[in-house]
Amino acid sequence: MIEPSRGYKVVKEHFTEKYQGLLCHDNWSAQNSTPASEHQLCHAHLLRKLQYAIEKEGSAYAAQMQQLLRESQQDRERIWGADFSESERKRVIESYVEKLDVLNCMELTHPEEKKLQKCFTKYRDWIFTFLAYPDVPPDNNRSERAIRAAKVKDKISGGFRSAGGATRFADLLSLTHTLRKQHLPLLDSLAAVFQGIDILPGFRSG
Repeated sequence: MIEPSRGYKVVKEHFTEKYQGLLCHDNWSAQNSTPASEHQLCHAHLLRKLQYAIEKEGSAYAAQMQQLLRESQQDRERIWGADFSESERKRVIESYVEKLDVLNCMELTHPEEKKLQKCFTKYRDWIFTFLAYPDVPPDNNRSERAIRAAKVKDKISGGFRSAGGATRFADLLSLTHTLRKQHLPLLDSLAAVFQGIDILPGFRSG
């Protein structure tokens, strides 16, 4: 959507408050407030913030937290293997949460690492959500890639000459990326949409 604000009122108007799925995002306040069955904080964003604390403050906390996040990403495929039971998988996930809690009890002195520890403590239940699902990514990189075309158009390719043009661009971009994620043929699906044919039975926008 093309809006002058990134605040929660925009989420409420366009995304609605009825989402029942899992929301993976980068800890933006409006996204934190969005109702969902579960949340997953983007590991890519967290890793970058941790790296900053390592470089700026030499933070041992940040280095250990980075390692924990990377280990969890590498472990996800293993715990969803055919030889892994649900109870074993649950124990592994619990062990990661326990390690997180141990790190969050460390006594820290530097401002950046303290800020990060506060975040990891407040959102502890949103750090390893992805481990409980075989198809949920630990980051929102796919969403970041989806909006790249809009940023390139805005910043590099001349921008938009009118609000109407920007809105049409956003509508088409949203539609084509949705079709790709649903593994539907682009041209045939677009033709069906413009003819008023429902191409996603059971799906209705907010």
